[in-house]
Amino acid sequence: MVLNNSNNIKYKLSLLPEEPGVYLMLDKDKVVIYVGKALNLKNRIKSYFVGSITDNKTFHLVSHICDFEYIITNSEQEAFLLESNLIKTYQPKYNIIMKDDKKYPYIKINTSTDFPTLEVSREIVKDGSQYYGPYTDARHMRKLIKDVEWILPHKTCKRVIFDDRSLENNNPKKNTTKKSCLNHQIGKCPGPCIGKISKNEYSKLIAKIVKYIKGKDDELLNEFKTEMNICAENLEFEKAAILRDKINYIENLSKKQHVYFNDFQDRDVIAYYKEEKYIAVTLLKMINGKISRKEVFSFKNSTDESPETVLRAFLLQYYADFIESFNETEQYKHQYHDENVTKCGKELPFQILLQSQPNDFESLNILFKKKLIIPSRGEYKQLIEICRKNAFDYIESVKLSKIRKSTRTIIPIQQLKEYLGLKKMPRKIVCIDVSTIQGSETVSSVVCFENGKPLKKQYRHFIIKSIEKQDDFASIAETMDRFLTKILNDENWDIPDLIIIDGGKGQLSSAHKILLKHQTTDDSHSSTILQNKIKIQSIEIVSLAKRIEEVFILGQSESIVIPKSSFALKLITKIRDEAHRFAITHHRKRYSNRVLNSKLDEIKGLGKNMKFMLLKELGSVENIRKADKHSLMKIKGIGEHLAEKILRELTID
Repeated sequence: MVLNNSNNIKYKLSLLPEEPGVYLMLDKDKVVIYVGKALNLKNRIKSYFVGSITDNKTFHLVSHICDFEYIITNSEQEAFLLESNLIKTYQPKYNIIMKDDKKYPYIKINTSTDFPTLEVSREIVKDGSQYYGPYTDARHMRKLIKDVEWILPHKTCKRVIFDDRSLENNNPKKNTTKKSCLNHQIGKCPGPCIGKISKNEYSKLIAKIVKYIKGKDDELLNEFKTEMNICAENLEFEKAAILRDKINYIENLSKKQHVYFNDFQDRDVIAYYKEEKYIAVTLLKMINGKISRKEVFSFKNSTDESPETVLRAFLLQYYADFIESFNETEQYKHQYHDENVTKCGKELPFQILLQSQPNDFESLNILFKKKLIIPSRGEYKQLIEICRKNAFDYIESVKLSKIRKSTRTIIPIQQLKEYLGLKKMPRKIVCIDVSTIQGSETVSSVVCFENGKPLKKQYRHFIIKSIEKQDDFASIAETMDRFLTKILNDENWDIPDLIIIDGGKGQLSSAHKILLKHQTTDDSHSSTILQNKIKIQSIEIVSLAKRIEEVFILGQSESIVIPKSSFALKLITKIRDEAHRFAITHHRKRYSNRVLNSKLDEIKGLGKNMKFMLLKELGSVENIRKADKHSLMKIKGIGEHLAEKILRELTID
């Protein structure tokens, strides 16, 4: 393979170290197109440029490499983390990347404020806040938030409330509002703004909310039951009844969750399903031994990759924050000799069950503190199968949605065939439209649609050359002639199934005569043209009149009126309107250029807009010269003096 900037690459290859690290491949614009990890940087990077390349993706990658950079790390585990962070930063073209990874929502609790609220965030910012997620199912997340608002009422407004408003300061009314909000009055807010709850009590409330979000229902139920018993002993029966209702609600939700393990440990179950170019990874979150929720992930740049490679990429990208947080905590323990420090962020689950071994499994398992398990039988294997079925279901739904999408374009085409009595499905449709103003600067457009979608690469403009005055029939005939000549001589053009002419019977007749002329064959034509002439004999042609959107077909005196509610009419009017837009745009551009480059430019005091209005109304400079003063004065902005000046200047030879 011939490499771009090969001399520079050869020189840098000779200087590579034999140490672990991360490498970045760059293209001609110095854009990072691939990030990789290596136990031995020298051997790994050289493998891209020495020997044969077997897979298509690597072939394309190497063909675009113009330079590379590398970063040495202390260990392979450090290289894993750095690789994951760099992929998130650069989003390289040839790396496997979780789709919309940055857009999955999180539940955010901003603990840097005295009275934090629950927010939905699609970005993780290191501002001291706690983040829970990501949630690929936003509906599940929003239901969770609604449940929290009822079970554990908390502040939901954006008002900033400081600690000096709390009851801890012996002055609960300082800086507080006089009246409570509606949420507090209906029991959906504890009222920190009016001093009804202290910062310490609110912190305990947030701790309960976190337990519920994490799925620690049993711990929360025990707390609620204790509080309910205390309220009952103190004869506070209304409070006890509210707690009883909350306990019943949580218990009913818990009954729907099957308990798989009595050790009540948290586990993640991960499986995948791959079919053709599609692959999905499903994650089942198990909290306290019960399945809490399901997450499904799809990927970019994964078409040619093995499931084991995709699984490796998923583990590194999904758990990047967990691993980083774990390592930060371990470093803190080692530095300060404090074994009792709690982990400073997200926690890895007790076990991570995998369907199969990902690439670099042994090294990954060291990074994940031996938490990765590949079950071969028993309940673990059953969970993997449940997870795999969910991935399969997701792939099937994606394929079905694509089929439905294609069906939405097929139905109008099928209807059109039936309404017009066409010989075959008009999958490729061409529409011809003419634009002119009193015969001046006449242009035409040809637009192509395939399976109901515009094929803009085959849009064409034609400047009408054979006529000098307005003649729609002749203009259509010239456009048809030049278009058919083009497709007969150009192998890159496909033969359309149907041609729609914007107009009535006259325009249809003119176009049909040209079509018959091109369908005639003789021995003087080349083999390519002869083959194409045979193909164009299958072209069918109709016209669409604007008045009541009626369709004229050959050999039938009466028009066909397609029902207004039909998909077929919507399709052909959409194609006709697109042809009209394309023609008008080109015509206005030419007209504007003509305004700027006419004899009217020599008349002082005549602006660009006025010149455009004159040409629009009268068509040409010659028509303006022949007009009388009163005709010019009918145009807005032209008075008697200016009209006389225009005529005087134009009559000077």
